[in-house]
Amino acid sequence: MKKLLSITLLAIMVFSAVPVFAADTVEMKTILASVKERIGSTDEFDKFNSSTQLENGKTLYNFNWETSGDDDYKSMNVTVTASGIITQYNYNDNSYYYDYNRKPSVNKPSSEAVLATANDFIKKINPSIYKNLKPVLSNDSRSVGTNSNSFTIKRYENDIPVSGDGYLSLSEDGKKVLCFNITYDEGLSFPAPDKAISKEAAQKAYEEKVGLKLCYLTNYDGDNKTAYLAYVPVDSTLYINAITGETVKQFSRYYPYYNGKGSAEKAADGSVFTPAETGEMENIDGLMSVAQAEKSFRANSVVKLPSDYKLTNISRSKNYNDVYVYDMSFSDEQNNCASATVNAATGEIMNFYKNADFNAKKKISKNKADEIVKNALPLLSPSHFSANGTADYILDSSSEDGNYSYVRTVNGIPYNDDTVYIGVNMSDGSIYQYGLSFTDIEFPSSDKAISLKTAYEKLWNQLDYTLYYIPTSSKENATAPDSYTLVYNMSKDYIELNALTGEFKPAYNDATLPEYTDISGHYAETAINTLKNFGIGYAFPEIEPDKNISQKDFIVFIVSALINKQRISVTADYDAKYEYATAKSQRVISEDEINPDSTVTREEAAVYIVRALGYGEVADLNGIYISPFKDVKNNIGYISILSAMNVIGGDENGNFNPSGILSRGATLQILYNYLSR
Repeated sequence: MKKLLSITLLAIMVFSAVPVFAADTVEMKTILASVKERIGSTDEFDKFNSSTQLENGKTLYNFNWETSGDDDYKSMNVTVTASGIITQYNYNDNSYYYDYNRKPSVNKPSSEAVLATANDFIKKINPSIYKNLKPVLSNDSRSVGTNSNSFTIKRYENDIPVSGDGYLSLSEDGKKVLCFNITYDEGLSFPAPDKAISKEAAQKAYEEKVGLKLCYLTNYDGDNKTAYLAYVPVDSTLYINAITGETVKQFSRYYPYYNGKGSAEKAADGSVFTPAETGEMENIDGLMSVAQAEKSFRANSVVKLPSDYKLTNISRSKNYNDVYVYDMSFSDEQNNCASATVNAATGEIMNFYKNADFNAKKKISKNKADEIVKNALPLLSPSHFSANGTADYILDSSSEDGNYSYVRTVNGIPYNDDTVYIGVNMSDGSIYQYGLSFTDIEFPSSDKAISLKTAYEKLWNQLDYTLYYIPTSSKENATAPDSYTLVYNMSKDYIELNALTGEFKPAYNDATLPEYTDISGHYAETAINTLKNFGIGYAFPEIEPDKNISQKDFIVFIVSALINKQRISVTADYDAKYEYATAKSQRVISEDEINPDSTVTREEAAVYIVRALGYGEVADLNGIYISPFKDVKNNIGYISILSAMNVIGGDENGNFNPSGILSRGATLQILYNYLSR
């Protein structure tokens, strides 16, 4: 039977260029039988349905299984191509859903075990292509709180990676695949790498044809924003063709949808305001009224809002730059609408949009639109665009359909967070949309920035530039790629060099913990390495396990592991603001107990941990605990609970040593004791 199925499936693969639809059920039955051979028994499901779809000239089959009862509901769906390649598999079972109240744990299968399971699954469901697919464990997603194991699926051709990663996830125990999907273009060729230009030639081409640019970027630290200098790619979407040395863009499969302290003051009515409340009142006192804001907007000669557009809604708030704004909405009796945001203090238009007929025949030229925009910008934003042509926002791009984008420049350097966009209706020359973003922020001098030449040297010294296949299309507005192009690709997904040092800024998920060099033979070695595998530890190789732990580091570890159940990489300058805020809100620590640089005693550690577990009120009950240790007189409930859990113990003489100072290694050992229960 298997031999017959294989022969039939081979025949379908040969003729799969001709789309097959559900009317011809022979092919579907053959495909379904082949799928069932690979995914195993479907006897647990009592409902089944199927569908077919033609996507970019290719037939896809969708098979869906379900159980009929609401209790213990399960479902499974599979998408397979006409040639038999399974591109999507999902298994849904309520028992695998994430429980936010579940206990965090390190008792999970090893990375090696789950990787072997992932490989076996890929080989089983796609035997014809599995050698080209490689699962890579996403270590940055493994934590004490996750209930799954996640993989990135990478495709290789000619031993060269192919753009378009897939995804695979396994249950927490590593035994059940919950999700699998890949993008797999069939029938397209991959250029051989034997005629590729050298890496050095590709690097030179990148410098000349793509390049880096110096710009200002924003660093966010809570409510504080600071600007800093960085080198970034001029166009991050461009690659260097590894055969020709020219630039090429990757085919995009997805298209965006367009269209302080002080005394309180007494108010006139006798009520008392705090300083913050008083400050807010003072700020509001200086703002325009609703009527003034509307009048200011309507009076702008560029807006040209019809008189029959009535104000339907208006609200005042602070925007993300802490500027008071009015948001207004207008409409007429035909439900045509317009909207606007204006600065509530100055009346400056921040953005507006009004209905436009985009189907009307184009009547004005691009040159005319350029002139309209040039004349409109000084009227919309005189503080940034002047009639004589000077401006601190420089044209970044413009299109034939009348859309223009500007970027703010400071000291001749672009600051991409601040932009202006403006749109011209090409049928009548009216401005139908406008938007301005402006950040009140200090910009550092560029005097000490490294040169562009040095930036390139730093770039190539810190990353590799390797061969890579990207999907491309020879046609505009294509819905599918028609070829693969061999290019050179950076070994990092995100390129940003500090313009003062030339060092890379790591992406958020790049922060992996190092191999520790000073824990070999230490009593906490196993605990430290196990927690490291789940992303809990110090970010430097010498962690000094016998060094006293600071209260700050202790709070970071217990909040991350026991409350947030997530990864945490503690650096030397980690400020722990978020963790302290969480610890206070969860009653782990009180304001008067906070002392970040202090040490932590064993007794304090027991109190903080039990509170983090949510047992603080129980531990405070009087008269129900008997001290398990001779030297424990205070906080008996807290220490008793952790002792009963075998999380923290005493010495051979029956002493707990409550005033003993906790070390880094001891802290991680205690966490491991709880997480491995």
